[in-house]
Amino acid sequence: MSPQQPPLLQRLVAEIFGTWALTLFGPGAVITLAAMLGGGPAALFGIGATFGFIVMIMIYTLGHISGTHINPSVTIALAVTKRFPWRDVGPYIVAQIIGAIIAGLCLRGFYDPATASNVHYGSTLYLGLGYQMVQQLL
Repeated sequence: MSPQQPPLLQRLVAEIFGTWALTLFGPGAVITLAAMLGGGPAALFGIGATFGFIVMIMIYTLGHISGTHINPSVTIALAVTKRFPWRDVGPYIVAQIIGAIIAGLCLRGFYDPATASNVHYGSTLYLGLGYQMVQQLL
């Protein structure tokens, strides 16, 4: 007998929190480390490590509740491979978007806009948005 799955609302709250944490700490590390270290190899290592650690932490803390997709592409991939029900894809993606928006608002409040806008690693705002959209689709 398989363990009972938590209610959908509980799973959605877990997805909101997990996506919030990933979207807050990952880009927060980019802004902080680029400002502190100037974007060199140490900053890039710290950024990658931050993303990896936050995903690991979310998997260990929320995995038993929601599966810790924390990314629409993961949710869609699991549904396509029949490891996740299609009826829950829409609510999961909405929860992930809500978590990302809340994290973005937090970052906006935490960092001076001038500091945040100087972190671009040779990219523009629109090019960065394009990269992000392609990355999410992959």
